[in-house]
Amino acid sequence: MTGAKMELIPTMSARTDAALLQQTVTTACGMGLSTFLWMFLIGVLCSPFCFAGTAKRHAPRAKDQPVWQLDLKPFGFVRPKSDWETTNSRIVFISGETVVPTWLSRQDLTSAVPAGETPTQIPQRLQALFVDAATGKVRTTKEWPTASEVGRIIPAVNGKFIVLTVDKSTLYSPSFHPVLELGSGHKLEVSPDGRTILIKDEMGSSQCKFRWIDLDSLEVFRSWTENEQENMWRGPEDIVARGGNMGPICDDQMVRSLSSIGFLIRSLDGPWRLVRIQR
Repeated sequence: MTGAKMELIPTMSARTDAALLQQTVTTACGMGLSTFLWMFLIGVLCSPFCFAGTAKRHAPRAKDQPVWQLDLKPFGFVRPKSDWETTNSRIVFISGETVVPTWLSRQDLTSAVPAGETPTQIPQRLQALFVDAATGKVRTTKEWPTASEVGRIIPAVNGKFIVLTVDKSTLYSPSFHPVLELGSGHKLEVSPDGRTILIKDEMGSSQCKFRWIDLDSLEVFRSWTENEQENMWRGPEDIVARGGNMGPICDDQMVRSLSSIGFLIRSLDGPWRLVRIQR
C-alpha cells in the first residue's frame, strides 16, 4: 500500500470531557497496514486519555478513613489491668473547635486496693486533653483531683465547661479560669444546650434547696426548697414522687421516667404532670 492515506478517529469514553479526538495518519512508504495498526494501538494505550477519564483523576478517600488519630498513652492513659478498675473515659465537645477526651487515673494502677476501702473510695485524678477538633493537635492538658471514681467534664455555653467531681463542681471559662462553684458533683443537671443548670443543695432535716442558674449570665433564675419525705404527686394515680428528686432538664422543665405508664414532667418549681404512653 505504497502512498496510501487513511484517517482514524478513535472515540473517547463517554466519561471524558473531550468530545472527539480526530487524527490523520499517513502511512510511511513501505510500511504495512498491520504494522501501522499495531503502532497506533500501542500509542493509544499509552495515551493519558486511555479511553477512561482524565489522567489526573484522584481516587476518593475511603469513607471509614479517620481525619486524624490521637494516641493517649503518651499523655498518661493506661488500660485497666483488673475487672474492678475503670478509667471512666469519655469524650465531649465543649465547642465546635475543641474536643476533650477525659479519663480517671491513680498514681499506681498496679497496686492493690488498700484494706478497708473499695475502688470507688480511692483518690484519683481527672485528666483531660483539650484538642483542636480540626487538626487533632493537643492545645493543653489539665488535671483535677477527685476523691473517688466520680469525675467528668460537662459542656456549658460559649466554650465554658463544668468540671464535676465527687467533692465539688466548678464552672470554668474557655481560658480555664474558675467562674463559679456549683456544689457537690452528682447533684446537678445541665440542659442539653449547656445554658442552664439545676443544682440541689442539702439543708438537713430532709430539706433541700434547688437553684436554677443561667450559665451565661450566672443569674439565679429561681430557687426553692422541697421536703424529701413529701410526696409531690397530687393526682389520683398511685404514684410516688418524693421531693428533692431530680431528672433531666430542658429550658425550664424537668422530666422523670415511669417505665410502667409513661413519665412525669414539671416546670422546675411547679407540680408534676403525668404524660401517658399509649401501648
